[in-house]
Amino acid sequence: MNFSPTGNRVLIEKDEVEIKTAGGVYLPETHKKEAATQGKIVALGNEVENNIFKIGCKAMFIQSYEVVIEGKDYAVVNVDDILGVFDK
Repeated sequence: MNFSPTGNRVLIEKDEVEIKTAGGVYLPETHKKEAATQGKIVALGNEVENNIFKIGCKAMFIQSYEVVIEGKDYAVVNVDDILGVFDK
């Protein structure tokens, strides 16, 4: 991949969102947009302080710019919109 976020932004590979519950109920398409708020950090902008955000960590975020790179869904997120990171 040849995309690098700039400034205080992070590139996150979004997790796949299940559209079917364990009980077999299909969820509406709007559920995908609302629920897709976490994923793996794959690149950091040049102004991101690297003490919390690490490449490979899973992060939860609230707002993003949705992009498709090489057929995969990514989110470009300002670090202020990241709610937190999960332990590895």
